This record gives sequence, structure tokens and C-alpha cells, in this order.
Amino acid sequence: MKHSSPRNADLQEEMAQRRHAEENVRAIARFPSENPNPVLRLDSQGRILYANAASAGLPRTVRTPVGKRGARPVPDTVRDVLTG
Repeated sequence: MKHSSPRNADLQEEMAQRRHAEENVRAIARFPSENPNPVLRLDSQGRILYANAASAGLPRTVRTPVGKRGARPVPDTVRDVLTG
């Protein structure tokens, strides 16, 4: 019967923690695309850097293609939609 050394047990625990952390990172990475709510990522000039599928239901000024600026500053439009 083999007994695991304390070092082996530490390594196994570290590997389990790493696997758990990697699973959490994958889940967080999927969040924007799987979110049923609109998710937009904007740069400081209001260009849309990312838009998930749920954002297709936003007003046309917000549905500007990724990489383009909206006809109206996107942050203003988003604020109006969320507070309106």
C-alpha cells in the first residue's frame, strides 16, 4: 500500500485549485455572449468594441456595427434606454 507524501498531497490540492480557477475563468469568458441582456463594450470615443446577440434589440443608434460610432453618442443613448 502506497502512502502519498505531504508534497504529493500539496501538489494534488494545487492542481485541483488550478482546475477550479480555470473553470471559473471559462464561465466568466462565456458570460457576455450567453447573457440574455444586452452587453456592450465601448471605447472612450463611443465605438462599440463588442455587442452580444441580445443587444440586437436595442434602438438602431445603439445597434451600430462593432468598430463604428453611433449616429448619437452611444453612452448617451444607452443611458437614455436604461433610464427612460
